[in-house]
Amino acid sequence: MFLKPVSEKEVINIVTKFKNGSAGWDGVFAKTIKPIKYIIVSPLTHICNLSFCNGVFPKELKLASVIPLFKGGDDSLFTNYRPVSVLPIFSKLLERLMYDRLYDFIDKHQVLYDYQCGFRTLYSTYMAILTLQERVSNALENGEHVIGIFFQGI
Repeated sequence: MFLKPVSEKEVINIVTKFKNGSAGWDGVFAKTIKPIKYIIVSPLTHICNLSFCNGVFPKELKLASVIPLFKGGDDSLFTNYRPVSVLPIFSKLLERLMYDRLYDFIDKHQVLYDYQCGFRTLYSTYMAILTLQERVSNALENGEHVIGIFFQGI
């Protein structure tokens, strides 16, 4: 798989779409980066290209702040919280750039099964249910036997 170079326009587009959420361990918020994106786009693009060329994801960008997120119910119960890892904003930039390249590769080379519905643009898990329903209905109408095995995660 070839990783095409990162362009400044691509970095600007990704930074513009960042949501103003929590800061990572470095304390940098998306709302801090957005107003200065045109000033820092050149070094950011260079760093991203170096990462792709060398095949190295910087260690510092792998570190996350883990915060408890309240799910609901009694806020004094430990079990009503779930841990959430908050990565640095620059980690999210590199992740998005790699995701876009990987998705383009998978799509171009038709790696995924035609009926893979989850995690694909213009597909949904609802389509998977409709496809299953249609196949079962067609099989029953044709006098065929249908067996289903379903697993539910804990």
